[in-house]
Amino acid sequence: MVFLDNASTTKVLDVVAKEMQTYFCDTFYNPGALYSPAFFVHKKVEECRGALCKFLGASEGTVIFTGSATEANNMVLRCVKKRKQGKIVVSCGEHASIYETAKQLELQGENVVWVPLQENGCVNMQALESVLDENVDIVSMIHVSNETGAINPLREISALVRKKAPNALLHSDGVQAFGKIDVDIDELDVDFYTMSAHKIHGPKGIGALYVKNIKNIKHPLIFGGGQEMGLRSGTTNVPLIMGFVKATEEKFTHKQEYFQKVKALKQAMAEGLAQICNVCFNGNIEKDSPYILSVSLLHVRGEVLLHALEAEQVYVGTGSACSSKTIENRVLRNMGKNQVEIEGNIRISFNGYDEVDVPYVVEKIAKLQKKLAKTR
Repeated sequence: MVFLDNASTTKVLDVVAKEMQTYFCDTFYNPGALYSPAFFVHKKVEECRGALCKFLGASEGTVIFTGSATEANNMVLRCVKKRKQGKIVVSCGEHASIYETAKQLELQGENVVWVPLQENGCVNMQALESVLDENVDIVSMIHVSNETGAINPLREISALVRKKAPNALLHSDGVQAFGKIDVDIDELDVDFYTMSAHKIHGPKGIGALYVKNIKNIKHPLIFGGGQEMGLRSGTTNVPLIMGFVKATEEKFTHKQEYFQKVKALKQAMAEGLAQICNVCFNGNIEKDSPYILSVSLLHVRGEVLLHALEAEQVYVGTGSACSSKTIENRVLRNMGKNQVEIEGNIRISFNGYDEVDVPYVVEKIAKLQKKLAKTR
């Protein structure tokens, strides 16, 4: 089996599962309880907040643990302080959890401004600059595209926002960046940054939101017992938090090693696929994240190819798993891709742990592309 859909999820490492097992079965106490074993667990959770801030390179701020990165993204758009007519500026390349939330807010009367993409999948900086002013309250720009791997120039974006929209708070969805490319929150100068455990070999069901100033969140997304500094109620999921941080430790220990490994894999895969007739790559292979390769096989439907590869025990994606049931790919469309290119799109995504027989995968795709193109 060759799993090449790591942008959708990753397998949990044994060392991470072992760490969680301890907090599921032995040190299982509720950190909100008053007896000493529970207080010990409370201290471990607080240490985890500090650890994530350290991995981010944050000299100030804290981390709010959520049930997912989707929840963290919703929290930013729904709960951050906004003026009645303040603008929310969002790129057209956002993950569905930002894009669809912004759409709902727009339907509810919020002033949402959409920023288009360039052909390479990055945000159009000129268009962004044109909509920034003193009336902007929130700017949300994804760090690494979950569709193509395009890396937005987040430091340039933050400098532009601070200059043109001094009242604005800047958020970035860092799910496909955290643990994979260099991230220094102090240097990037963002107010909010989203992370997810299951993209870096941690457990599903746990996300985190870095918050530079907790006072900028006006109200909770989930009400109840007042956990997470009163901003995210619900019994603290200690095992998953511990698993998240353990996975982060493992990922950061080998980050540069795995970066080089996946870079070589992506290059080899791209070179192999380039030999196939009627293929095009979406984005910039050299500049995008090495963890994601977006490719369109013309005159073949990506979904059909995906299932044909599945029969060969090769697993790829057709884009974000959160929007895989929709035929249209708005990110590729916004990059200027035509319908044939969009329909033929597959997303190949790597991790740094597993070996990949690239020639085998290329051979399977080549044979299936040729076969499916004849029967279309």
